[in-house]
Amino acid sequence: MLKKLSLLTLIFFVLAGCAPLERGISETFSDSNIKGQIEYLWFETKKDFYKNLNITVDQRRVLIVGNVESPQDHIEAIDLAWKADGVLEIIDEIKVGEYSWGSYTQDAWISLQIRNAFIFEKGLSSTKFTVFTVEGIVYLLGVASDQRELDKALTLARTIKGVKAVKSYIRLKNEING
Repeated sequence: MLKKLSLLTLIFFVLAGCAPLERGISETFSDSNIKGQIEYLWFETKKDFYKNLNITVDQRRVLIVGNVESPQDHIEAIDLAWKADGVLEIIDEIKVGEYSWGSYTQDAWISLQIRNAFIFEKGLSSTKFTVFTVEGIVYLLGVASDQRELDKALTLARTIKGVKAVKSYIRLKNEING
């Protein structure tokens, strides 16, 4: 029974794009736990944080993008994120101010096009990267196998219509493993 559960868990994470084979199941669970803690804290404190902010966790590095109403909300959202057990780094890409429906749909379209480009690009493993777009600025997080893969990801993201800038938080695998 335990083997079946483990296999089902592995299949779920592969299909969900978490790539446990690349990072290891314990790292994937740790990242999922951190994300869950932060989302819970946001939901319990101010539901707008949960609704308006996007979070991804990779190797205990937390990328937060989105919009909040005030500078005080910005500080509070980051403070709450630091309360999650296991966080090594917070990458704060929160903007203060309103986020229009038009911007949201354009950003979603940009992110979708980038993800699709990653899927169909030979020599690029799309499951290793997370893509968020806010007001035309693309944020990439993940681990590239080598410099060539990193360069491909950045180049593809920059070629999509509507992209104003690309901010990369992609690390090279050899830098992590020492």
